[in-house]
Amino acid sequence: MLRECGASAAKVIKGDAISKVTQNEEIAIFHYRLGVAVAQWASVELVLRNVAIYTYSAEKHNREALSIGILSLEGFRAKLTVINGIVSRKLAGSSHASEWEKLVERAKRCSTHRNALAHWNMTLYGHRKPGLRVVLSPWTYPKPPKKTKQPVPPARSLATRDIVRYSYMFLALAISIENFLSRICKQKESYLKASEEAEDPPPFLTIVDETRSFFRSASSSID
Repeated sequence: MLRECGASAAKVIKGDAISKVTQNEEIAIFHYRLGVAVAQWASVELVLRNVAIYTYSAEKHNREALSIGILSLEGFRAKLTVINGIVSRKLAGSSHASEWEKLVERAKRCSTHRNALAHWNMTLYGHRKPGLRVVLSPWTYPKPPKKTKQPVPPARSLATRDIVRYSYMFLALAISIENFLSRICKQKESYLKASEEAEDPPPFLTIVDETRSFFRSASSSID
């Protein structure tokens, strides 16, 4: 009985805390988390480039020229094609070749998520509960089978927690590639093996608390 009462009280407290998240605050948190996710993806592209240049000749000018060439390419697909061509040729017949292939496939899958973050449209659904009011929606989607009293986001739309999930996926991918680079260079891995797997995103209220804490800390350091 005491356990049931405690659980009920916790639900009331949690519900009250979520209800205090205003729409404007949710919009700000949404954009902050979106920015973090895009920055994490930039880390993926950087470490992929590093794999290419460090499997190339050790001569400084060769690596600088290759780096400029890769970064000059438009679009991730083109970059990955060039990087994969270089690395696959260098690792052909080695024990690392199949591992590299898996990382390339993983990067391709994650790039579809990155494209959604970069190109989908932000839409507000103010009648929905906090955490689901602000979403990224695809530009094209199947027509809903029936009309609803209140508008609902299209299928595959991304709320704040989904964006955090992608951010974690990008970070785990970047760490996996970084550790792979360490192995082929016969160096100690920089990160624990467990860090190569993306964690599940926390509940929306935890995301709110973490973001509030970050901005309070940033504000106090400026003052």
